[in-house]
Amino acid sequence: MQSVEIENVKPGMILANDVKNDRGMVLLPRGSELTDQLIARLENSGVESISIQNAGGGQDEFEKKKAVLDQRFSLVMSIPIMVELHDLMVQRLKTECGVE
Repeated sequence: MQSVEIENVKPGMILANDVKNDRGMVLLPRGSELTDQLIARLENSGVESISIQNAGGGQDEFEKKKAVLDQRFSLVMSIPIMVELHDLMVQRLKTECGVE
């Protein structure tokens, strides 16, 4: 489970918890698969972030994306600034894939 800001939510993600408004009314129940229409509804209701099940695809997805990243940076890893950029991008991938 990972908390995701509403502007980063994508169709197909699954809610890990009920989404409630400020009065405690359930807007969407846990387990709902998000669509563009549901995401727009949450935005219009003022929801800022939601809990998503396995946001980003987990360890397998991270490893696939990191392999692509490593390959793309393979020729420039002797340049310190590129190593820093690579490391920042790996951290970003970990966050996106829900891996720590």
